[in-house]
Amino acid sequence: MDDDYFDQPPSGETSASTSPTQQAEFNLNGAQIKVELKAPPGTRLDVRMHAHLPGRILPGYRRVTIGPASPFSARLEMIWNRLNRPRTAVLAALLVYLLVRLVGLADFPIYFFSDEAAQTVLAADFLRDGLRNWDGDLLPTFFPNPDKYSLGVSVYLQVLPYLMFGKSVWVTRGVCALVSLLAGLAVGGVLRKAFEMEIPWAGILILSATPAWFLHSRTAFETALGVSFFAGFLYFYLAYRKGEPQPALLLAVLMAGLAFYTYPPLRVVLAVCAVLLAASDWRYHWQQRREVLKALGLAVLVALPYLRFNLQHPGEAQAHLSLLGSYWASRDLSLGAKLGLYLREYMKGLDPRFWYLPEETGVQVRHVMKGYGHLIRAALPLTLLGLGACLGQPRKPESRAVLVAVLAAPAGAAVASMGVTRALVMVVPAALLTALGLDLAVKWIAVRLPDLARGWVKPVLFALLAGANFWMLRDALVNGPLWFSDYGLSGMQYGARPLFAELQNLHEQSPQMELVVTPNWTNGADMVARFFFEDPFPLQMASVDSWLHEYRGLDDEMLFVMIPEEYQRARESGKFKTLAVERTLPLPNGEPGFYFARLEYADNIEQLLAEEVQERKRLIQDEVRVQGQLVWVTHSRLDMGSIQDMFDQDGATVARSEEANPLRIVLDFPQERSVEQITLKVGSTQTEIRLRVLDADGKVLLNRAQTAAEDIQPREVRIDFGRALTAARLEISVANANEGEPSHVHIWEVALQ
Repeated sequence: MDDDYFDQPPSGETSASTSPTQQAEFNLNGAQIKVELKAPPGTRLDVRMHAHLPGRILPGYRRVTIGPASPFSARLEMIWNRLNRPRTAVLAALLVYLLVRLVGLADFPIYFFSDEAAQTVLAADFLRDGLRNWDGDLLPTFFPNPDKYSLGVSVYLQVLPYLMFGKSVWVTRGVCALVSLLAGLAVGGVLRKAFEMEIPWAGILILSATPAWFLHSRTAFETALGVSFFAGFLYFYLAYRKGEPQPALLLAVLMAGLAFYTYPPLRVVLAVCAVLLAASDWRYHWQQRREVLKALGLAVLVALPYLRFNLQHPGEAQAHLSLLGSYWASRDLSLGAKLGLYLREYMKGLDPRFWYLPEETGVQVRHVMKGYGHLIRAALPLTLLGLGACLGQPRKPESRAVLVAVLAAPAGAAVASMGVTRALVMVVPAALLTALGLDLAVKWIAVRLPDLARGWVKPVLFALLAGANFWMLRDALVNGPLWFSDYGLSGMQYGARPLFAELQNLHEQSPQMELVVTPNWTNGADMVARFFFEDPFPLQMASVDSWLHEYRGLDDEMLFVMIPEEYQRARESGKFKTLAVERTLPLPNGEPGFYFARLEYADNIEQLLAEEVQERKRLIQDEVRVQGQLVWVTHSRLDMGSIQDMFDQDGATVARSEEANPLRIVLDFPQERSVEQITLKVGSTQTEIRLRVLDADGKVLLNRAQTAAEDIQPREVRIDFGRALTAARLEISVANANEGEPSHVHIWEVALQ
């Protein structure tokens, strides 16, 4: 019976006395109903009341216990019966979900990344430029971020909040947190409508406490938004599959479209889902072919913006893959090799070790919660139980749909390399499977321990799941800042909020001050600066290293902001007679994270810099094996890799000049050898290559220069001599054409033919 028609569940008034006649009273829609039963004194009775109102059948029921009961047990049961109303329990779970997202939202994760800042900055630029992106596209399908078109719906979602509240870390992240509520609603809806679970709220709380989802749904990364829309797609598809009215399938298409335009890897995931769901449910689709045709028509309309984008920006998909370092963009691999790499990455996304024992080193620290795993480790048995239940019921469309979601989840990430952000969609089927396993466990307890299950299991379960959410929230806010010790570029990239708050204060106090702020603590420092300052922002993004390597003007109004490594180099360089630190900004562990200092050059700075120039040009001598032959080599100093890495016939190894531009290599062969062609794998910047081939008498046989235009990825440059030359010495010079010195020149491979 609809719970709204009952005033109160069993309480002190509904427990019978010890007389033979025991009774309970209810208020039913304003009418008082009394139930009297004859039973021996002390007997505990379980009474279920079913009701039918005129013209309306209410399928639920009210259950009350009559007889002896402890006051605490009765009170607990009363509270739970109120909470266990379908809408109330789900609303309570959603409230927990929202609290766990919004409390301390700006404080955890401790970083505020450039990809988060870009959402609001691009929304502001979109409004400023008359609803156009940087390329002038009106109402663009995608926005550049900054070198690839990877943002779409996520930017549009920030437009209204920006108009209302301006730029705010809390608001930017809050948009994502609120939209992620859709994922919780979808998971609860699938469990309630498709699987007919009595505890659909469990799925919401499980999703909320899933570590990877807890972390990323508190950021403004577009990946969490895309996953939320995917969850909505799965819900509406199953609503259609379970016989819901016409709009369900159309809404599924709309949700799929939002996911498609939000996060690129989800395009592959959705394609795999579409194929597998079409195949697994083809009979039902044929029965509903009129609705399917309408949905296909809507899908064509949804695809039109993508078609327009590809006409405006041909080749962008290939360029995007290249920027990601995807093997699909490689010109050196065969189709078979690419398929093999795809299968390897795909299987990694289905490997439990990836999800439950993730790496906690390098850049991955930004995407893991230390000691947690990406999925809930303690819930793995329940997840496996739910997986077994779905595998055991392949005829049920809801079971097939969840299995399809599991199989599709890694499909997009495998196109490049497996990472939790690219495969985050796995949290949706994982939460569903875990909730299904939990439901089976609850039913098992109910059969074997009915008295315990009746009064205790569900309220205790709700309390445990909600408690786990709040415990994780506390752990993240209190201990999260100290989980990892690398707060710099290769780690957490901490500092956006406190650093720019300090810079804003300094600028307000002394508008004439010239702030020189290092960009070397985060990716996309310019984008982060534009989030906290209006254009043009009143500071210069530059490293003190620029003043270390060449003479630049210094005055009393310049205040340098340096990270510890830069401060150490400046102090030890001997190039500054004054390095006065005015203040420091601490890291979460208390160590200095940023130094605010004023500098004054040493009196002999020009002499020191001139000596450095000569040192950069000084070549070092070594031996290198070239195609099996030991060769004497003279080359510029390197700070990455070794000279052998250039001649090891491995395009994955790289060597880099320490500061020299150009990077020079001179090969002296012990015996003259024939050379007809040379191939170099160099960096993506515009590159100038110069070659000289000399014979044993020192005669120049070839003097050739060639420039390779800028590309989106490292590439091979082939120089054909036109004929075979007998070489005793080969001189190679590789320069970054648009950069001065010092600079880093990268060479992956040098091959002689």
